[in-house]
Amino acid sequence: MRARLIEGAMNLVAQNGPIATSIDDVISEAQVSRGTFYKYFDAPASLVEAVAKELSNEILLLIDPLVQQSEDPVVRMATGMRLALRLSLQHPILGGFIARLGWPNLPPDQLMLEFVPRDLELGMQQEKFVRMDMRAAMNLTGGILMGGIHTLLSGMAPQDFPEQAAATVLMGLGVDRTIAKNVAYAKLKSLKIDGDGLIARTLTKSIANR
Repeated sequence: MRARLIEGAMNLVAQNGPIATSIDDVISEAQVSRGTFYKYFDAPASLVEAVAKELSNEILLLIDPLVQQSEDPVVRMATGMRLALRLSLQHPILGGFIARLGWPNLPPDQLMLEFVPRDLELGMQQEKFVRMDMRAAMNLTGGILMGGIHTLLSGMAPQDFPEQAAATVLMGLGVDRTIAKNVAYAKLKSLKIDGDGLIARTLTKSIANR
């Protein structure tokens, strides 16, 4: 029942945004009773937060193994950005949820706040990125990611938009323009979505709704 509530909330927020998502909407979408809703959550906001945490952690656990195949923080940042944007394009419900939720409205105990600063700090230590406040670096990365998702979902983005966004992030972090473009356009493995997580469970519906 909890999984049905979370999937229902993800679909609704992707369409309407968190503020416009009510308890009645959620229980109708998930086809559960009001009592069942309150068994797991005390308000729509707590449900949306649970969805955000579960999704963001699944995304990082899906992407990070490919990110860590390189020890170069420049490659890591570009890989993470490109994969996240491609995933949002592949899974429009997921992309819509993230875009509607907005940056930086993510729960504080999610893995993005652990993995992304890890690579930013590594790049600064190796002097491949300019030294800056970590909050500024996270805002640069997260802001371009969120804007990129909006652009991709509009259907107006060029095919290489994830690569353009990744190069922009790298240049914003102080990477030379030529190096940034070469890294951003390097060959990239595709994500394999399987298992029984929230992303895999909602992927079929996301494709069917295109």
